[in-house]
Amino acid sequence: MICVQLTKPIKHIQLIDEPLEWVLEQTLVQADQAAAESQEVLTQQQKHLEQLCQTLEAVTEKLNSSWETEVRSHKEQIARLSVEIARKILAKQVNEGDYQIENIIQQALNDVPSGEDIQVHLSPADFEICKRFFEENPGHLPSNCQFAVDPKIQQAECRITCSKGIVNSIIHEQLEHIAELLTK
Repeated sequence: MICVQLTKPIKHIQLIDEPLEWVLEQTLVQADQAAAESQEVLTQQQKHLEQLCQTLEAVTEKLNSSWETEVRSHKEQIARLSVEIARKILAKQVNEGDYQIENIIQQALNDVPSGEDIQVHLSPADFEICKRFFEENPGHLPSNCQFAVDPKIQQAECRITCSKGIVNSIIHEQLEHIAELLTK
């Protein structure tokens, strides 16, 4: 007598009267059918997964595009705001006379070729300040430099002319240039 101990109860018993080859053949047919069904399910799942990946890629691309647009927009807004703050600070300093026109002229002169006859155009208010400063400090200015009053020039600005061209030290032009650099 053989005794078999099972861990689970038997749910179904089938008595087989057919020969063993037939049973094996039927088992192989059922296994082939199950494999074909599994392959079909796997193919469907793979197609579904590919669709999900394509959707995820499209969403990721849209998010990246939106992110770049937002960053660019914020960068431009920050640049404009920074320049506007600088403009207000400079306007306050100019209104209070808190600037040194001689330093502005010296900086602009750095862009002028040496040996040229130079004419520095200044606002009427800055002309008097500059004239006095350079009379008291004659070594701070090239000998070929002359001053001219130009009512179109604002305080804290100057325009230098020479035979090779014009050098402007105009606040709003410099701020616009800074804004362009900040948004690149």
